[in-house]
Amino acid sequence: MICEYIKLKSEKRNHFSVSSTHGEVRASSSIFPYKGTMIARNQEVCLVEGKLKSNGFHLYLQFAQGGYEVKIFDSSSNIQTAGSLISMIGKAVKEKSMDAFHEALEPKIYDLSGNQVGELQYISVKKEANRESYYYRKLILNGVEVFVYVVGQGVKGIFFCMYDAFGTMIATVSKQTQIKNGKSRYTFYLLNDAWFPYVALITTILHQLDYEGKEKDGCGLGSRGQALHTFQKGLLEKYNPNFIPAIIQKEEPRNLPENMPLVHEKIKESQTTVGLRLSRVMAVIFALGFGMLLLYLFFIS
Repeated sequence: MICEYIKLKSEKRNHFSVSSTHGEVRASSSIFPYKGTMIARNQEVCLVEGKLKSNGFHLYLQFAQGGYEVKIFDSSSNIQTAGSLISMIGKAVKEKSMDAFHEALEPKIYDLSGNQVGELQYISVKKEANRESYYYRKLILNGVEVFVYVVGQGVKGIFFCMYDAFGTMIATVSKQTQIKNGKSRYTFYLLNDAWFPYVALITTILHQLDYEGKEKDGCGLGSRGQALHTFQKGLLEKYNPNFIPAIIQKEEPRNLPENMPLVHEKIKESQTTVGLRLSRVMAVIFALGFGMLLLYLFFIS
């Protein structure tokens, strides 16, 4: 199975508030809900939506059969008490490692009934013999484990290499390294259809953790190139250059992303820049208005 994941929308809204009682002026920005689609065999097989809530960022994945909610940086499920926060800091200081923070902030996965059914764990590998330190992630979903290793091959691309609990490669996800107008794209190459929900969850979570944001993919108007060069031997061994060609060879030509009309249609939709241009104009208006408000408050005080 080959699937294309296209990010369709992501914008920001600037706003400010004034407190006449305390004379405070605050400026802030909030992330618009962003949306994405996954296409395989010229059909939408998963819809993705992200929402910023008061207790963290939530991802929603809707498949033909069911769906999942992922809570990222969620205060209610990750850091519940001051005691747990103190314990986390103490562990980090004792071990001289940031692993405790990563463990405390692991994304939690819920079914649509609100039951926790999985999580994405952060696992670090310490330097041993001739191997450099590195980290990888492990998805646990309904008792099934999938291990994912991010490998950068320079200009060849960034690859999410995924294995099952028995060491069999079940998928490679290729991240497009040229980001146009802040819209990321990923191509999934799967051993079989059964692994699709696992790969979809891993990819959307990794995107949110590692690539979303203005300094990464969310560059707004224009293009931005990326490059990742992996040097750790333990990670490089996880990349199998023969896996993607083998999956392509098994797939019918009409099911390749470049041959699917729906993929081209959604790419065109994702590159509509009216919203981005409007956001840029509104940001300028916001900056001017905020500056004038500060001047007004300064002169009347």
